[in-house]
Amino acid sequence: MRKILEAFRVEGRNGTMVAVEGSTDVPIGSRLIARLHVPGKEIREVAAHKDRLRPSPLKESSTEGFLLVGLDNSEIKDGTMVEIRSHTD
Repeated sequence: MRKILEAFRVEGRNGTMVAVEGSTDVPIGSRLIARLHVPGKEIREVAAHKDRLRPSPLKESSTEGFLLVGLDNSEIKDGTMVEIRSHTD
């Protein structure tokens, strides 16, 4: 599980972009599944796509970006963790 460092809305996109700690070799554009662990709520599963993070104060080499499809950024609270896995797992 990885900590969500930042969540923000991207104009014209259906979902919320998140910056998460850590990095993988998953290619940009990969179709994935994200399991969100929001404190005090049930685990929620949503479709996700790896995407580039735009310049941001939190952007570091050990940070990755994912678009969480259909999710509003208000649904991500402090302490939310995410598991990212391939769409075929």
